[in-house]
Amino acid sequence: MVFATTNLQESAYSQEIAVGQELYEQNRASCHGKDGTGDGVMTKYLTIEPTDLTKIAQKNDGIFPYARIFRIIDGRETVRAHGETNMPVWGYSFRAGADAPKEASAREEFVSGQIAALAFYLATIQERE
Repeated sequence: MVFATTNLQESAYSQEIAVGQELYEQNRASCHGKDGTGDGVMTKYLTIEPTDLTKIAQKNDGIFPYARIFRIIDGRETVRAHGETNMPVWGYSFRAGADAPKEASAREEFVSGQIAALAFYLATIQERE
């Protein structure tokens, strides 16, 4: 039975990563590039160069900081290139999206799931030292 549980967990994690990749491609690739290295099509219009998202773990002693990345995506922690904001940068966008449930607690759970999926995906594209 442990084997079946492990396969289910791996399958669920793989689905989360696939959702995260889709969200990344829809929301981030234009600035951070398709592969996350910071070379998106919008970079020529930006005054601050986008971060290379494949080096997040390297900059954190080899550990991917899930909680911090979650707060950055949600907008609770600011990033210099995104500027100061009173609204969550992508958290607000996910909350206002057509797929978001109308009921507040369900919407927050939905948004948290989207942000977690995006963070899981970012963890998979980390460059190894």
